[in-house]
Amino acid sequence: MYVESKLDQDSGTRTYKVIGQVFFNSADKFVASFDFKEAVEKVTIDLKRAHFWDITSVSALDKVVIKLRREGADVELIGMNEATTTIIDRFAIHDNPEEIEKVMGGH
Repeated sequence: MYVESKLDQDSGTRTYKVIGQVFFNSADKFVASFDFKEAVEKVTIDLKRAHFWDITSVSALDKVVIKLRREGADVELIGMNEATTTIIDRFAIHDNPEEIEKVMGGH
C-alpha cells in the first residue's frame, strides 16, 4: 500500500492516490501518508486502485477525512470499487456528524 500525492497549484487541490490494500496492518501507514497541516482548499482522495478490507481501515479513512475537514479542506472521495463502497457505507462515520461527535468529542 502506498499513497501518491500531487498539488494542482491553479485550483489549490491536493490529490492523494491510494494504491493497494488498506487493512489493519497498513492503517497507520495510510494515515501517516497525509499532510494535515497543508493549507489547501480541496482534497481529493482517489481510491480507484485501493481496496479497504476491514473496520480498522475504514476507521483510518474516517480519521483522515475528519482531520482534513477540521483543517478547513473540502474533502472528496472518488473511484471506490464496489467492495470498498460497501464496507465504507456500512462502517464509515465521516459523513455522519452525530457519530463523529461521539467518537471524536466536541471542540
